[in-house]
Amino acid sequence: MGPTTEQSRATLALVGRLRLAQADLADLPAAERRRVLKDELERAVSGAAPGDRRALLDDLLAYFPVFGAGASSASPGPRDDGSAAALAEAERRLNDPVALAERLGTMSAGLSAEQRKAVSAALAAGGFSGGGGTGALPEGVDKDLRQRLKIAADKPIDPARLLAAAGMLAVTAQAIDQTVWPQWKDLAPRSNVRGGVLSSVLSRYLTNDAAVTSSALGHELSSTQRMVAVMLAATKRAGRQFAQRHLMKFSPASIEEAAKPKKSLMEAFGVTCWRHYAELMGQHDETVIEGDLRQAIAEQAESLMEAVAKPGR
Repeated sequence: MGPTTEQSRATLALVGRLRLAQADLADLPAAERRRVLKDELERAVSGAAPGDRRALLDDLLAYFPVFGAGASSASPGPRDDGSAAALAEAERRLNDPVALAERLGTMSAGLSAEQRKAVSAALAAGGFSGGGGTGALPEGVDKDLRQRLKIAADKPIDPARLLAAAGMLAVTAQAIDQTVWPQWKDLAPRSNVRGGVLSSVLSRYLTNDAAVTSSALGHELSSTQRMVAVMLAATKRAGRQFAQRHLMKFSPASIEEAAKPKKSLMEAFGVTCWRHYAELMGQHDETVIEGDLRQAIAEQAESLMEAVAKPGR
């Protein structure tokens, strides 16, 4: 009776290929025959839909019964130790997660981006991409994270969340880099200290550009970190410097001292002081005051950058 279903036709076609392979390999050692037949079976089983694999193996057992498996002598195909052993091995490997992982590894080079994404999603659904223990991370990375973040040894680091956090931190670092360096260039246009290329370096690093090493990426991150620290510290110092300069010109004692040469018997000294103050303030509008403050910030920032750039810092 001919095949009545697509699965039956696929089974018969596979049986035909196996028997043809048996005939062609008759002169080879038994171990070699088993290896070739096993590979053929693995390809066939892997190509079947997950829900059809068990049925395919059951159908094949009718044609290649395993000795002692309870198959009757009325089986539609002859007993064949080579095929039966290969079939048993294929079934074992089909249910062996390590063997399946190894097989997936050998296929990975030929997978497209879409296929890789689908595989990752399937593994994630099975719980393989998240919730991994400390062994899922390189030992050095795991140790460094625990020390810096004060994570207890009995609390596993989730690799999936670590990857998500790395993405968020990268976006944040990029935003900071694109904000702080233009501000620096505006404050100190003649400075030789330049940056703002973290986005480009990070992009090349993540796409495995051999010219961008981990040290190069670390250097850019450190440069941006230093610039942020310098700008914050410079703002604080510049405020103090600006206040001191302002008081040197406009404090009552400074005004009185500067007005003494203008002292006159025809005018009260208080009036003379006020007139001198008004003259000074007439030279200071919003633009001048802003310029003085920006200059103070730039001077402090450049001084700090020179300090942190010294060897040993």
